[in-house]
Amino acid sequence: IKTLDYGGAYASGWARHGINEVLTGELRGEADEHVTAAGVGADVLVGNIGVFSAGVATSQSDRGNGTKYLVGFDRQTPFVSVGARMYRASEQYEEIGNFGPRFSQSWNAYARGSMGRYGSVAAGYTSVRYYGANSLSIYTASYSVNVSPRAFLTLTASRFTGGLDQMQMLALLPIPLDPLPRAS
Repeated sequence: IKTLDYGGAYASGWARHGINEVLTGELRGEADEHVTAAGVGADVLVGNIGVFSAGVATSQSDRGNGTKYLVGFDRQTPFVSVGARMYRASEQYEEIGNFGPRFSQSWNAYARGSMGRYGSVAAGYTSVRYYGANSLSIYTASYSVNVSPRAFLTLTASRFTGGLDQMQMLALLPIPLDPLPRAS
């Protein structure tokens, strides 16, 4: 029996730091015997509008040098939250551990709203475009409501389109069996 035989060497690092009250910076890097990648990103809080995000990463591998970009926006309030993110990558961009088709573009958007004691609703959309594979889109809607002081009900419907066309529905009713601990 072999133990601790996980293959080649791997190293990674990630740092995220709040530079001031409105700006957070991020650095990351990773390398194995086939891929070296590094990236930088920032989140900027713009008044009461929301958080804007941007980032760029680069990789070097047997496929060549590649790049990946990110832009995004999130706004969260007690009653309504919205957000969207878009990623783009060159065909040569590599990430360690990604053995599936390489994505060229991905974006998602969501909206959530509270209806007080009547629960909350949410909707989301995700689209992924790949190099050399079918695109995928996912549409999701959900509703969640407290049905007792210790339980809530969540109903979710998702529609997948692209190479995989299907509809999924899910109903959850989590009920804790033991008393919930209290934090002080």
